Amino acid sequence: SPLMGKTVIMYPKLRRYLQNMKKNKQITYVNIANSMNLHTNVVTSWFCGLRFPRASNILPLARALGATKDEQNQIAMDILTIATEE
Repeated sequence: SPLMGKTVIMYPKLRRYLQNMKKNKQITYVNIANSMNLHTNVVTSWFCGLRFPRASNILPLARALGATKDEQNQIAMDILTIATEE
């Protein structure tokens, strides 16, 4: 198969958005996963655009990224908008 050994980015807009959110923050995927009580692989898959977070994980993700209450709501709206586009 031509895709053998290649990673297909399913959600490039999500990937760009989350990578941008994480940029300039001293936080790792492990930090985020631990604060959300999730496995690091789950969080990594979101930031790599391989999987989309469940709706129930969107606000906790925003909190894990250090967002204020207002920012959390905006991030949730942004991610839900991205979900409709991808």
